[in-house]
Amino acid sequence: MLLHFHLHYKTILGQQIGIEYFMDDDPKMKKLLFQTFDGQNWTGVMNLEGKTTIFTYNYIIVDNEGLSLREWGNARIISPGENKNVFIEDQWRSRDNENNAFFSSAFTEAIFKRNKKPVKALKKDKRLTNFNKITFRLHSATIPSHLSFGISGNDPSLGSWTTALLLNDSHFPICELTIPNEHLNIHLEYKYVLVEPDTKKIVLWEEGNNRLCHFVVPDFDNNQLIITDEHFRYGKPNWRGSGVAIPVFSLRSRKGLGIGEFSDLKALVDWTKVIGSNIIQVLPVNDTIANKTWVDSYPYASISVFALHPLYINLQNIALLKSISDQKALQKSTDDLNALESVDFEKVLETKFFYLRKLFAQEYDHFIKDREVMLFLEENKTWIKSYAVFCHLRDKFKTCNFNAWSTYSTFSTDVIEALCNEQYSEYRDIQFYYFLQYHADKQLLEARDYARKNGVVLKGDLPIGIYRYSCDAWVAPELYNMNEQAGAPPDDYAVLGQNWGFPTYNWVEMSKNGFLWWRQRMQQLNRYFDALRIDHILGFFRIWYIPTNQVEGTMGLFNPRIPLSKEELVQYGITGDLTRYTTPYNTLHILSQTFGNDMDEVFDIFFSKLPDGRIVFKTSFDT
Repeated sequence: MLLHFHLHYKTILGQQIGIEYFMDDDPKMKKLLFQTFDGQNWTGVMNLEGKTTIFTYNYIIVDNEGLSLREWGNARIISPGENKNVFIEDQWRSRDNENNAFFSSAFTEAIFKRNKKPVKALKKDKRLTNFNKITFRLHSATIPSHLSFGISGNDPSLGSWTTALLLNDSHFPICELTIPNEHLNIHLEYKYVLVEPDTKKIVLWEEGNNRLCHFVVPDFDNNQLIITDEHFRYGKPNWRGSGVAIPVFSLRSRKGLGIGEFSDLKALVDWTKVIGSNIIQVLPVNDTIANKTWVDSYPYASISVFALHPLYINLQNIALLKSISDQKALQKSTDDLNALESVDFEKVLETKFFYLRKLFAQEYDHFIKDREVMLFLEENKTWIKSYAVFCHLRDKFKTCNFNAWSTYSTFSTDVIEALCNEQYSEYRDIQFYYFLQYHADKQLLEARDYARKNGVVLKGDLPIGIYRYSCDAWVAPELYNMNEQAGAPPDDYAVLGQNWGFPTYNWVEMSKNGFLWWRQRMQQLNRYFDALRIDHILGFFRIWYIPTNQVEGTMGLFNPRIPLSKEELVQYGITGDLTRYTTPYNTLHILSQTFGNDMDEVFDIFFSKLPDGRIVFKTSFDT
């Protein structure tokens, strides 16, 4: 069997088109380079020896130094069957095509999710055996779930422009149709259409010129032509979305314990669907329990970028308390906390953990033997042990400041293995945090799946920073500049700037392993969300950082930043002692206005006077 590839793509001198591929009987990735006569039409031929069920490939561009560019998107897949020749006509998938966004799970798994049974392939035509055939493939996800893609064209085999043939969408977002071909010289014009699948009525024709297929096959002996087209051509923006942004803790319901919970997202999904919207944006949902005070209610200072917040767990979805007295006590706590006008974070934290520990003790024997739990721990082994140990040591030493943890202040895998061991006297407390994360994960996934089922996108939030005394900082402090604080410079909304207290990222160190921490973090977010807001995205390119001995954002500077040379400063009329412009100072006039009759006493205690008359803080107070 011969595979004949053709791709139209204009290259520049020194570039060559090819494919990376592997086959079902040989998973090793290989490469085939194409040839061209004009630098635009690239062709390649491959001889498949033996029977190949699945052939997987992607187009690449190579130059003299090796791989230069790989096309965007998932791998292409064909099933060659027993054809003598398979002619493959493809289009390069560009990374900057705005339609690529529609192939994300937000659309394929939620908004455009195929809710109906897949459109099945037509009953196999006897003429498709030992004969010529043409397969039309449309790679497009932008279609309402109640409609189907179809095709119509200038040949009776394509409906003669009057009727449409439905495409099989069992491999959505690839939809395809195979028809027999009775011509050696193929001259087809066609368009894709949107079809009401039950009535076969054409709802919408795609815009633009007719698509063309001009091809000559060598003979009538079992040849197949596969044409892959990219994107249904809508004449105007084909989708607009709307939604609601809300923190999970605000989704209070009678089923919760004084605070919004992951299970409450289902009710919000129902409401979102009823009003015709399709996106729910939540604030960060990671664990923020650092000091066990109301300060921990701030959702942008998590103690782990991987662990979910235990307060968003619904107790009843774990199990019912077997003790009647415990049930009554829980119900009273629920009624009291839900009756409050706002969330009492500290009381909720205390109450919920009290009952979470009761449930853990009650369900312990089943939990440690549950195969799903074992699978969860294996899937999350890169972070969950260190997180559980961090929480255990935070409780043990009554502080999240790991610098005060005695022999545990410096992270080591030996400590993790020693404490995550059945021989450790407090190992059950480590398991308690496994228990929390397992159920938080389970409940958030259920909410995500419910949203997808109802055509609603669950959108997450990625904070720009990490908490200074977080598990992440304890495990790998080298990844962060711990002597710096991230913030924002002064502006009309914050005249003193902003100091968030987060350490900045050490991008050089992070790059040494290919930004593994970031890839793992994004994968974890992708587990729960189909879209993502990136908080303070400018900070990934340029951050305002403040030394740790400073308080206000005014004392920061940008990194990276473009310096001014002395020559440039002279052009602006700036000469002499540059500390005049780089070091904060006061004047006697300002002190007099501020302190009045107390000025002399204040000056003697706090200030010094420079030879040029500037008033500066003494060293003891110059932060």
